[in-house]
Amino acid sequence: MILIADSGAKKTDWRIVYESGTVKQVFTVGINPQYQDVNQLYQIVTNELLPQMETEPAAVIKYYSAGYSSSERNELLEEVLRRAFPQSEVKADHDMLMFLKLQHLSPEALQHYLYPNL
Repeated sequence: MILIADSGAKKTDWRIVYESGTVKQVFTVGINPQYQDVNQLYQIVTNELLPQMETEPAAVIKYYSAGYSSSERNELLEEVLRRAFPQSEVKADHDMLMFLKLQHLSPEALQHYLYPNL
């Protein structure tokens, strides 16, 4: 499974891409490490996100948000996500990076981006 997040201050829009190809959209409150500590962020993930997911483990998590241009903020959120998903490859980055990546990918490259291990 691949978990992709686009987060703002008020809500986080998650896409869960299952190996079957099914895509599920779920929402949680916004996640912002500038205003929330590690424990608050972890509570959002465990109390709001995990109950909306099926039991299939996430292999890759790609988290994008405005304001994630510093490595300290990225590392903080990556730590939270690794704690909730210990077997997953986790990457947090600025939402503009996601936009730029997706704008320039061919359909084949997008497929590889979403499913790097296939």
